[in-house]
Amino acid sequence: MMRINLHSIRAEMLFAIIGTVLLSLTITGALQYNSEVDSRSAHIIDKSMISLQTIISLAARNINGGNLMNLQNTGAQDIYKTNPDLLYLR
Repeated sequence: MMRINLHSIRAEMLFAIIGTVLLSLTITGALQYNSEVDSRSAHIIDKSMISLQTIISLAARNINGGNLMNLQNTGAQDIYKTNPDLLYLR
């Protein structure tokens, strides 16, 4: 069985290399995780904006015209129901 002297040059170099590799892997993993979170957040926001575009245009036309009843008619209700990405709207 080979015994490693912890105070030898070989052991110090080995521990320095292992420490550097572990530190770089940790930093790379954290950066990749943050990038993935940002990417998924942007994807969710984009998908939400696309799915709400018809409702936004309907609401903008009717609110600017002062006709809020059009937001509650059957055509508007059908738009709300056909949008599966819409979680809550009253």
